[in-house]
Amino acid sequence: MVKDAQVGVLRRRRMEGKTQEAAAAAAAMSVRSARKWEHGAFPSQRGKPHTWRTRPDPFGAVFESEVVPLLAADEKRVLEARTILGELNRRHPGELSVRQLRTLQRRIRQWRALNGPDKEVFFPQDHRPGREAAYDFTNCDELGVTICGTPFEHLLFELALSFSGWRWPTVALSESYEALLLGVQEALWRLGGVVEVLRSDYVARHISVVMCPARLCCLKESEGCGGGS
Repeated sequence: MVKDAQVGVLRRRRMEGKTQEAAAAAAAMSVRSARKWEHGAFPSQRGKPHTWRTRPDPFGAVFESEVVPLLAADEKRVLEARTILGELNRRHPGELSVRQLRTLQRRIRQWRALNGPDKEVFFPQDHRPGREAAYDFTNCDELGVTICGTPFEHLLFELALSFSGWRWPTVALSESYEALLLGVQEALWRLGGVVEVLRSDYVARHISVVMCPARLCCLKESEGCGGGS
């Protein structure tokens, strides 16, 4: 059987000006094969994918009726093929063997890819100690705080370290630059140091209504922190 590497040698020799006989000899094939493979697709590109079975499916009679119900009930995907095979051997003694474990594993993997419960999608984040802090404002009107019977409408500014979860809240009356400055300074003072990055999502959008983005950058620079959103 002619391989892609042989065809590659044949065509390179022909491009170098070698005769068909010399190129065939260099590629270790007959002249007849050289005429066939001198042009066109490579051997690997002409073959058809192997999709048919070469032997009967040992789980054909039990997979849909007995294995699938077990997999459907396994929402956490903790049930292993070895456990299922043991249960099938208990129900059908002598009909299956441990040598068919890999076949069952492949069938289960295929079924879960098409029919199983969705896997949780998450993006792990690597936070280094002391590198990053995030801050935001929270509206506290729903708490119903009153002073001498009068509702106290206020916000909470909170700065939290991304790695340890340490946080410090500060009462604020509005989402203003002054409230942001006071909250960051007080939190860093209580922390006893500064972080490399101050990160904000919600704040960066809403604080820009009250102040220009340049002032927000000046705040981060004055505290010795980088920016992020």
